Amino acid sequence: MAAHENKISGQCEYAFYQAATLLEQLAVAVSYIAQECETDIETHCSDMGTGDGKILACLTEHDAEVSESCKKAVAGDAGEEQGE
Repeated sequence: MAAHENKISGQCEYAFYQAATLLEQLAVAVSYIAQECETDIETHCSDMGTGDGKILACLTEHDAEVSESCKKAVAGDAGEEQGE
């Protein structure tokens, strides 16, 4: 993209920036969930493969046994936990 920077429209450049920002936010969210749910994943989902939402499905299936911090992270309440 850098080689053709002068040929990219403002709209395309903005869309690229938005996509990069969303990807960064997603990576942060996944990392936070992995951190908060590490023990629950090891306890209840260690035999699950990854991809296609298998870990999330497993955590949902074991909702009654999953820690509150993991439930909050999966529900997207990370901002409240981190004081944002």
